[in-house]
Amino acid sequence: MIVCKEKSKRRYFILSMFPDSGKYFIISVLLVFQGFLLAENGVDYRVVTKRNPPLSVHIVSISLPLKDLRFAVSAGKKLKGKNTVPEMVNEIKLKDWVPIAAINGDYFEYKTEPIFFGTLQGLCVIDGELVSGPAGCHFFCSDVSGNICFKKAYADFQITWPDGTNRPFGLNCSTVDYKSEVKAAAVVLFTPRFGDSTGTKDVIELVLKNKGSKTWLPLKLNRVYIAEITDITACGNTAIPPDGLIISISKKAESEMPKVKKGDILQISTGIKGEVSDIFTAIGGDPLLLEAGKILPQPPGAGIVKMEERAPRTAIGFNSTNFFMVVVDGRQFFSAGMSHYELAVFMKELGCTDALNLDGGGSSVLWYNGKVMNSPSDSPLRAVGNTLILLKSGMTQ
Repeated sequence: MIVCKEKSKRRYFILSMFPDSGKYFIISVLLVFQGFLLAENGVDYRVVTKRNPPLSVHIVSISLPLKDLRFAVSAGKKLKGKNTVPEMVNEIKLKDWVPIAAINGDYFEYKTEPIFFGTLQGLCVIDGELVSGPAGCHFFCSDVSGNICFKKAYADFQITWPDGTNRPFGLNCSTVDYKSEVKAAAVVLFTPRFGDSTGTKDVIELVLKNKGSKTWLPLKLNRVYIAEITDITACGNTAIPPDGLIISISKKAESEMPKVKKGDILQISTGIKGEVSDIFTAIGGDPLLLEAGKILPQPPGAGIVKMEERAPRTAIGFNSTNFFMVVVDGRQFFSAGMSHYELAVFMKELGCTDALNLDGGGSSVLWYNGKVMNSPSDSPLRAVGNTLILLKSGMTQ
């Protein structure tokens, strides 16, 4: 790394070569960011810029294995509804843990169905609580020991009715009566994490309480729960009890449902198809950019990326020694953004062996030490579905 200081403009310039690439990029960070590199105890923030095409890339690098650090996910006050990345960071209230970096997360219901704004496309696990189920997309996850990986899995969520028949269900998502941007199910289970009520209209809903399960709420992956029906409503928008669950049956599925009554006992299974266990934190994304060093997105035709294929991007990646949180500014004169293929190449040149794309466009935000560091293309700041947050221990707020 070559460092030179231009005193007249009070700016540092760094020529930094990515591993094995032979390519140099200019890094320029104003002194208001406390120098060319903000670094503390195995975590650093830097900006990479390029002229042709114009690019501005914000990078948080974290040393592995994690020491006095951990990842967390926030979906804001409730899953239903949306909050900005800074607002979600402010919702983290964990004793002896303080947020130091965050990026936006999974794709989410953004425009189509206001009733389900904020609901997520993929798996979301918050401190062990199952918030949203997987839908065959990739996700980042970590266990209680801080071990990290990317996985792909499908939900095998099942309700066993009193007559012994089984029915798959979705979790905290739209029912098929609505046109969701992300996912929908004929039968949906709502937990208190979703919101105060289901928001549905004119559908049958079952109110459930615990009936002998050793563990109840919060809901967790790969568990079986025994529940009793305490009430049946037919008008929708049922209030979700803080210690209960709601099963919402879409109009399209009503004729297929067995007859039930108050007092009936149901079994709820939150199984998952895939090699997944002991997940403490998880956040969804797609597409997978790198796997064991292999670039997965297809290169552009004739080797030329069209400008309309470039957009703001958010990605995470890792190798044996570092984890990276990356946001690429886009749709602005100083930064065009990247295609998925360009992002995959960039993550590999950064040193990643594995990398995952997250939601991008106007959602792309990188927050570091109390500030949004990048230049989001949306103004005001877009509210998003969830966020991945890096926490540090041993600090007080």
